[in-house]
Amino acid sequence: SSGINAEYGDSPELLVLQTMTFLCNWYLAIILDKFQHDMPPNYSAFHPRLAPYHVGVIPSDADDQDIDSISNKICNNLNSNGVLSRIFSSESDSGELGVPFDVLVDEECVMQEQVSLLDRKNGTTHVVPNINKLPEIFRLYWSSVLD
Repeated sequence: SSGINAEYGDSPELLVLQTMTFLCNWYLAIILDKFQHDMPPNYSAFHPRLAPYHVGVIPSDADDQDIDSISNKICNNLNSNGVLSRIFSSESDSGELGVPFDVLVDEECVMQEQVSLLDRKNGTTHVVPNINKLPEIFRLYWSSVLD
């Protein structure tokens, strides 16, 4: 006997159920670890292979047309270069999904075309002086992490 419940047999439903159970338990372990180390629960970063998005783009003011335009430009540029990104309304929204990096778009970005890059793994923020270099930065990072 394979030890698999006869109700499901070797069905795809069982595989989905087992996978979802594993992922829920794994995510719960991450959250509990964050609480034990006095870190906020939304401060989590998944490995790039597991993260639903590689980069969260966070506009500081969604009502500002310039900030919104640059946020969309950054997101489209990243996605077209194979870096999975999405615009989120706040850092906590992307953090709850375990997005490893956030690109923070604010008035400074509009004026100087630079962004702040938040690395959720270690909590550091870096200034990227040229927004057009973001895809290259992430390509180099992912190639070092995923190889």
